[in-house]
Amino acid sequence: YLSYDEQEKYEPFGDMARIMSRSRTGRDFVNVADLEGDDAKYSPGNTVWLRGRLHSIRVKGGSCFLVLRQDSFHTVQAVFFKDKENPEFSQKMI
Repeated sequence: YLSYDEQEKYEPFGDMARIMSRSRTGRDFVNVADLEGDDAKYSPGNTVWLRGRLHSIRVKGGSCFLVLRQDSFHTVQAVFFKDKENPEFSQKMI
């Protein structure tokens, strides 16, 4: 099995190492349902880790929109913008 301690051996992709189901990361993942509503545990601007299925992806110009789905009803949209300082590298991400 892959190990969190050996993640430096994996080929890098973006600014984070790969997260594989067989390895332990020690990260605390958040439920998408906890991000919205009157009793939301997190407010806009907080940094959180999400785990879900990629429902859809759209590329438009210098940006990429991802929709992540958890369970059957909870979705969240994430966006990645092309970096103006390093456009070649961020273009590979898009």
